[in-house]
Amino acid sequence: MLNLTLLAKRAAAATDEELSLEIAKLTRFSTEDMNALFPKRADKQLLLELLALVNAATTENEKAAALNKNISKYSKIVIKMAKNMIIG
Repeated sequence: MLNLTLLAKRAAAATDEELSLEIAKLTRFSTEDMNALFPKRADKQLLLELLALVNAATTENEKAAALNKNISKYSKIVIKMAKNMIIG
């Protein structure tokens, strides 16, 4: 008999790994770094949104305005990334 709970857990793990791989391709962080920094799938999805915003073919002022408009949404992600960049 098919164990739906096990199947769902495997699918979720595969999705999480896929998100980490995509983020690692766009950043200088490894998949291990991504999983350590952002263990929740929702945080990884927000990070991808933020990276898309930063990489958009718009002016710096437009990017800043979009970030300002959504700062409460991305603040946790930005803080984690900044903390990880600090040595010490």
